[in-house]
Amino acid sequence: NIRKKEVNIILKSSVIRAINLSYYVIALPTIMFVVFSVYASNEGINSLSPKKVFTTFSLLTYVRLTSINFLVKGTIQVAEARVALQRIKAFLLMDELKLKQICDEEEKKNCTEE
Repeated sequence: NIRKKEVNIILKSSVIRAINLSYYVIALPTIMFVVFSVYASNEGINSLSPKKVFTTFSLLTYVRLTSINFLVKGTIQVAEARVALQRIKAFLLMDELKLKQICDEEEKKNCTEE
C-alpha cells in the first residue's frame, strides 16, 4: 500500500516534469508564431525583414532562458518541497518509540527504559 502511494507520487512528479519540459520546448515557437502573425497581419504598416526577425528571435530567446526556465524549475521545486514538507510533517507527528520497542528480543535484558 505504501509502495503504491510512493509510485503514484513519483508518477505524478514525472508527469509534472514532462509537462514543464514540453512547455519549455513549445513556448518559444508558439510565441514567435503569434508575434510574427500579428506583426505581419498589419502588412500595410509593418514589413518583416531579416533584421527584425533576428532581433525579435534573439530577444525572445533571452526571455525564454530567464523567465520560462525559472518558471519550470520553480514549479518543480515547489512540487518537491510540498512532498518533502508532507513527509517531514508525518515524521514529526509520529508517536515516540520506547527503548524497549526498539531492542531485539535477545538484547532486552541489556536495554533499559528511559
